[in-house]
Amino acid sequence: MKSGDKVKTPLGPGIIVKQGSERFLVKVDPLIDSTYFRALQEEQGGLYFLQEDMKSEKKVKRQIELSF
Repeated sequence: MKSGDKVKTPLGPGIIVKQGSERFLVKVDPLIDSTYFRALQEEQGGLYFLQEDMKSEKKVKRQIELSF
């Protein structure tokens, strides 16, 4: 995963803003209705998550070759 990737977090979908050594800063949108998490995201520019707490939203495209 890298900056700009769309991911699913325990708090909702988001985009990776910055990659650290062990965690990722993710801008979650829409964020759950929690004053604490909204204030934290506004202060830091996102919320921090470990890689194992996120799932990539990249869709795998399969290409099938047909020969006649």
